[in-house]
Amino acid sequence: MNSRHHPDLGATLEQSRSGLRDSHRRSLMRLLFFSTGSALVIFAILQILNGYVWVGAGELVASVVLYFGVWRLRATPYLQQSQQFPGHR
Repeated sequence: MNSRHHPDLGATLEQSRSGLRDSHRRSLMRLLFFSTGSALVIFAILQILNGYVWVGAGELVASVVLYFGVWRLRATPYLQQSQQFPGHR
């Protein structure tokens, strides 16, 4: 896959700044969101057991937002949008 004319390369891959296909970027983001959300749940339980209920509640809210992101990343139409800055090519 070193050739730019390989039949497996799509327009999405050629225009990508990261070199990953859209589905691979989605999978990677979902994995990161899920693992971070899971770690926050564990730390929230530890915070609540130590008496820091508000900190634990904040971490639980953040983990719910991350889990929502895991679900939403599957259907979002644009994961990476191209932004043009003035004077930047």
